[in-house]
Amino acid sequence: MLNISFAFRDATRAVTEFGEHLEIPSLVPAVFMMQRDVINHYRSCMGGFTISLNEPGLQNSSFGSPYQKWAHFGNMNHRQLSFMIQNLLSYTSRLVHETECNRRFELRDFLAANKLSNSYTYPICDSRYRHKQIGFHVHDNEKLTVTWIRTKPRPERPIARCEYGGPTEYFFIEKSEDGTETERPISKDEYQYFTEWISQSTYEIRDRRVLDEIKERGMSEIDELESLNKNFQIAADSHQRRDIPISFAHLRPPAPASKMVGATP
Repeated sequence: MLNISFAFRDATRAVTEFGEHLEIPSLVPAVFMMQRDVINHYRSCMGGFTISLNEPGLQNSSFGSPYQKWAHFGNMNHRQLSFMIQNLLSYTSRLVHETECNRRFELRDFLAANKLSNSYTYPICDSRYRHKQIGFHVHDNEKLTVTWIRTKPRPERPIARCEYGGPTEYFFIEKSEDGTETERPISKDEYQYFTEWISQSTYEIRDRRVLDEIKERGMSEIDELESLNKNFQIAADSHQRRDIPISFAHLRPPAPASKMVGATP
């Protein structure tokens, strides 16, 4: 749903196939812990979607209606998740740039190196400079916005051109049936829309069953991220240049007390 699994896969490939190029070994445990932070906060956000507005703790609140209190504290969790995702993208970007990107530049495989680099630079810049926080946001009008990362560029071909001292102009490149390309002027807003790597979907949540469907999709993605995080743990533990003498298994959070061996229910 948020399409962040690519960062988990890239981290594993960076350590497994290009780990010998890593100059800062501490990046590996840092990325591992940030993956855990994202998974844990993501799960917390999904749990909040199933809270009933009839819960006693939501009644007679200074925040207003039960919906307003639920939205307020839900959005606090959502902002934390967005912050964790931003950190994960930034540190994973550093990891893949120090390993796979550098190696591909050495091999003069510039196309692959730039493509990998841009898969982080674009969403990070969209989030930072276009103020689009990846994750969820509940609105006062009983709507929910899901902000997610595009995994593929749009098929449209917008370009920007600026002559020295002049204004920036924006165009679409359109191709006719005979292969002739023409430029169609567009606005700056249109250009930004078609070049962004972060997109948004808005849902009406007056019917709370919509939240159940969104939670189901979110939990499915969380299960995938858990599996990818375990793969990264294995890759990190087998990293031959590991300079930090710990097992990554010890960085995983302990099981709840009720599930631990010998624990009293």
